[in-house]
Amino acid sequence: MIDCCIHVETSARPIYRIGYSFTMGRLSMRILPFLIPCCLLCACEQSVEKDPSVPKNKHDVIAPTSTPSTQPSLLDETERTLPDKSTKYTYTPPQDNSIILFGAFQTAKPTRWNWVPKNSASLLCKYEVVSESSDERAIFTVRQFASKDSGDLQFHIQRWTSQFNTEDGRPIKPKLKNFPFRGKEATQITISGEYTGESGTMHQANKTMLIVVFEEEGNTYFFKLFGQNIVVKEGEEDLHKVLENLKLLPALE
Repeated sequence: MIDCCIHVETSARPIYRIGYSFTMGRLSMRILPFLIPCCLLCACEQSVEKDPSVPKNKHDVIAPTSTPSTQPSLLDETERTLPDKSTKYTYTPPQDNSIILFGAFQTAKPTRWNWVPKNSASLLCKYEVVSESSDERAIFTVRQFASKDSGDLQFHIQRWTSQFNTEDGRPIKPKLKNFPFRGKEATQITISGEYTGESGTMHQANKTMLIVVFEEEGNTYFFKLFGQNIVVKEGEEDLHKVLENLKLLPALE
């Protein structure tokens, strides 16, 4: 005789298991779309490794790995250790105080002319001219340029003249004269009035600029005497004596 209860109990187990599997499958299908993105996101975060050498933000500072330089910085140099730029234009006077040296030439120095350091690399020499009758001073300078680079003389005369006005602001007319010099012809330009400078903003009354221009051995020389009217007038004779006594240095004759 067959026990039906046992048969029902044992036969119901597969049915229960099939139902459970079917229910879990449907549940898995519903949950799966949410689980996949979460798993991918977690995996990406774990796989990205930041370079520890890169600062986290702009305020982070990376410690140097190399040995710091032992060379001094300009910011650390004191006033005494910084180079003196004025030495570029500082030159010693001639050993013989009775002569003026410039380029390949020398000449006798007038008594009231005193050597002063040059303040420009374009100057061959610079002297202070002392007045006979006042405390005023004038400045004598010499410049030299290759004749092909010296420019047009008329252009220079216009430029120099534009730096002067009359007392009431009118243009100045320069005085020009030519004279024989070393077998050639030299040109003297004299301009007097209120000196306004190249910028036109200076207002120095009673100034005179006297310039002698001549050419020698492919070079053009500019002898300039500039200062108060009275000092330049007194120094004009001495300037012509400087020109008369001009000669080549012994080694170049």
